[in-house]
Amino acid sequence: MKNKIIKSSNWLIAVCFLITSCQLSIINCQGQSITRTQIISNAVPYTTYTFTTTASNIKHSVSCSGVGNIITPSWVVIGNNTSMPYCWGGFSTLASFTSKLTQGKSAGDDGSEICAVGVDCSGFVSRTWGRATKESTSSIPNISTALSSASLVQPGDCFNKAGSHVRLVETNYGNGNYRVIESSANGWHVAYNTYTASQLSAYVPRKYVNVTNTITPPPANDNCSSAQNIIPNTTCVTTAGTLAGATASGLAKGTCDVNSGTPLLYDVWYNFQAAATTQTVTLSPSSGLDAVLVVYTSCTAGQIGCSDSGGGAGGTETVVATGLTIGTTYYVRVYNAGANAPATSTFNICVTG
Repeated sequence: MKNKIIKSSNWLIAVCFLITSCQLSIINCQGQSITRTQIISNAVPYTTYTFTTTASNIKHSVSCSGVGNIITPSWVVIGNNTSMPYCWGGFSTLASFTSKLTQGKSAGDDGSEICAVGVDCSGFVSRTWGRATKESTSSIPNISTALSSASLVQPGDCFNKAGSHVRLVETNYGNGNYRVIESSANGWHVAYNTYTASQLSAYVPRKYVNVTNTITPPPANDNCSSAQNIIPNTTCVTTAGTLAGATASGLAKGTCDVNSGTPLLYDVWYNFQAAATTQTVTLSPSSGLDAVLVVYTSCTAGQIGCSDSGGGAGGTETVVATGLTIGTTYYVRVYNAGANAPATSTFNICVTG
């Protein structure tokens, strides 16, 4: 059944009424097993995806095949844009989105995917869950299990309101707040948003039936209180580290961080006891990690050095900390420059002086 969507710039949630594909194919409903890490890895590129549009991809109330007027989201401009646009009924992959732009389709729309391209709320969740065909908010209950409490959700689960909207869980803070990734009218694109339990009270927390509970545990030095000690040396004696499974400490990004916005920063911690008034901290990341290195006087503040080369993944970061007090303990924070939690990013770190 085709439902009517009321266009309104004041909406915070776009309505997602779609065909129930689960009723069409048992094979597609059964699907393949997928880990929580894979689901989040599928989701994040939709938030960071960069695409280029021309005038043909921007429509201002252009009639389309009798389904109404196409309106490209106002944030889309001619040239470079970032994040996948919202499109009612959309089920695009990154590759298909790029291809259809060359055909002159609108880069997103709040009315129909016939003349536009992008993803809507359930199309986005369907892609992240690895579905072969598109689900609707009404069919998601057929391929997921309701959880008894919102507090039980984990990364890769969702908050679903059948016939209305669905949100993919990215982080459960454990305090009644939840960070989600969603395609919605809250910006008309795929983005991170944080909600309280009361804001989600009309939604049912659900777990995808084919998700495995395998999730990388946080490293031992995930928090500053359990920072791993590094002994300074005259030469670089490296300590191996990883951000796999890291959680966010909540501390603001370093002042050298060249990334815009305020992404959730998944970090790990080290400390060292100054053996000289000047110490050099060197971080050598793997090719998959665009790292930021920050040195502090405490776990909560007192930045005394920061390095973000801005050269992309794999670039060495170095902080030369001066004016140190010999015998005093200082803290080192390592995090990924992007908004996502890296799944396998490793690095080596050392302190010399």
